[in-house]
Amino acid sequence: TQYRRNYSNIRGPRRGEYIMENKETTILFQGDSISDGARYKDPLARKDLNHQIGHTFIYTIASTFGYKYADKHIRFVNRECSGDNLELIYDRADEDVYPENPDVFSILAGCNDYYLWKDDPDHMEEFDETYRNMFDDLREHNPDIKLVMCEPFVAPVTLPEDEYKARRTMIEQEIELMHRIAEDYNAVYVPLLRPFDEATKVREASYWIWDGIHPTEAGHGLIAHEWVNAVLPSGILGFTE
Repeated sequence: TQYRRNYSNIRGPRRGEYIMENKETTILFQGDSISDGARYKDPLARKDLNHQIGHTFIYTIASTFGYKYADKHIRFVNRECSGDNLELIYDRADEDVYPENPDVFSILAGCNDYYLWKDDPDHMEEFDETYRNMFDDLREHNPDIKLVMCEPFVAPVTLPEDEYKARRTMIEQEIELMHRIAEDYNAVYVPLLRPFDEATKVREASYWIWDGIHPTEAGHGLIAHEWVNAVLPSGILGFTE
């Protein structure tokens, strides 16, 4: 008996407490190369669970939640695509979002809108309209869907100074709009620009974002940390601890 193990602290359900009591919750992530993480995009390859989620903050969130909350039946789906701006993400919804019937839709986008913004003085209006149209359509497909908005960010690494300043200006304009959208749609808001700014007081910017746009492993850890700190206490997953 001295070798008998105590499993009382494990969260897994007891016999007879499985699926009927715990409906599967699907969290779908959308965005650009920051979150793509070289995931396998061919639908036939999605059965390869080593590669379908990509190597980004989403992997960290999925692995941590999958272990800690195994009894909550959460399914994580990554449909982020490198190079996309917000409009392209919206255009992919019929193919990449609605077939998955997500309960939670999490998006991190806005960085690639720079190429539209710098040539179009009206782009911020289009950015706002696209976000709202996307959320309206998501609510039309699932009135109970929960929304998570993650801030875009930028760092003064490798980018020419004038480009960095321009990108920073655009992102701050996007963030101002996103605050209003999050309030209007009761979305969970995940701040990232200021947390990255604060992180550079601990280590240099390139430690967190290696090229000014794409996070390092530590940077993805920061995003995962901020996401969990915003989403878990919000209660949108049906539990808070």
